[in-house]
Amino acid sequence: MVESTEDGQEPRPPCIGVALGGGGTAGLSAVGVLHELRAAGIVPGVVAGTSAGAGVGAAFAAGELELFEHLMTGLTSRQALAYFDPTWPRQGLFQAQKAIELIRPAIGERIEDLLRPFAAVAADLDSGEEVILDHGPVTTAVRASMAIPGIFTPQLWNGRWLVDGGLVEPVPVDAARALGADFVIAVTTLPLADTLATGRRLPRTRTANECSEDSAHAEAGGILDILAKSSRLIQSQIARARFRLDPPDFIVQPEAGQIGLFEFHRAREAIESGRSAARDALPQLVETLRSRGLSPTR
Repeated sequence: MVESTEDGQEPRPPCIGVALGGGGTAGLSAVGVLHELRAAGIVPGVVAGTSAGAGVGAAFAAGELELFEHLMTGLTSRQALAYFDPTWPRQGLFQAQKAIELIRPAIGERIEDLLRPFAAVAADLDSGEEVILDHGPVTTAVRASMAIPGIFTPQLWNGRWLVDGGLVEPVPVDAARALGADFVIAVTTLPLADTLATGRRLPRTRTANECSEDSAHAEAGGILDILAKSSRLIQSQIARARFRLDPPDFIVQPEAGQIGLFEFHRAREAIESGRSAARDALPQLVETLRSRGLSPTR
């Protein structure tokens, strides 16, 4: 199906977009999803990302997803912490500038020069406004989008202090639509309600008795773990509210939410979870695309 126009201009074919959520190392599952989509001939025309999803999305838009994967899977957790530049905790625990320089070859220099339209989502620390970064330096956009408050220092951009986009749009469906997507595939590891349309069955909720059996061995974790889990809880609630107002057209949910923020030694595991989720979702995704009159290989 191709949209008709009344002004005699060449009609624009429908555009498939992806909205990639965050989650630290777990967010790398989006790499596996994109690999499987591409292998199936479903190549998104636009990509939006929040937090870790911004890094993955920028690499995809730059045509350097394989290089990005190589860089991420080559890190140990100890190396990752060194790249994230521990700092005196006035505004956050890490600067993350070395990490940004590490992935620079895979994400390009300016958003305008990427192979596909791309946007990263951040939040204005003072106003709470959602900020869609769709122009300018890629590194600045990705760094702003991943700046989890308390963990990473805020990013200065045009006189505004920006932080993690997960505080306003954990899975950037609106941003993907703003880039021109007619059909948005959301990718997230957040625990969402199982009533939402999804490409795979969500994990069974554990009972109170099952949880209590492990309570003697459970630990809250260190400060990084606590901050990351708290952010994940908040983002889950925000994502559910956003999806009720403007749901994506399809959701792929890799089962990687248990992978910690800086557990880069599990990067391959996260990516494989994305591949697995995408493979499970593909038959339903193709059927959904066809039902909308869209070519599954556009």
